Amino acid sequence: MARGGTGTTSSTGSGSVVLSASPTFSGTASFGSISASGDITGNSDARLKTVERECFLPLSQMSEVKAVDFTMLADGRKSSGVVAQDLAAILPRLVVEADNEDRTLSVAYGNAGVVLALNLARELALERQRNDLLEQRLAALESRMR
Repeated sequence: MARGGTGTTSSTGSGSVVLSASPTFSGTASFGSISASGDITGNSDARLKTVERECFLPLSQMSEVKAVDFTMLADGRKSSGVVAQDLAAILPRLVVEADNEDRTLSVAYGNAGVVLALNLARELALERQRNDLLEQRLAALESRMR
């Protein structure tokens, strides 16, 4: 288990901001991109939360969110991802509305990836169970025909 510290930095203009001593950050920041040589983590300790419900999504809902290639209008940067409005339709807690005039939407991609991957794993397990049951029924029918 890693232990974090606190740090303070400020920067204006272009270039890089280097944080050291495992800083923590709270608030809002806007960057073109973020790179880390280590892990980017979020608090997930059971002692820090009250679980309200399991986040179950059937495959039919997950397939409503399209993976898209896009170009950012502001700077022409090309990337891939999802459209926040599409994700908000099924997982609104993974979409964050900015406190700005345009109410710009952002996606918590790390959380979205975990939620969708776990739901896909659940769907796969259910599909395997259904497949095993059908194979057993088919084997029983084939043995009666012999």
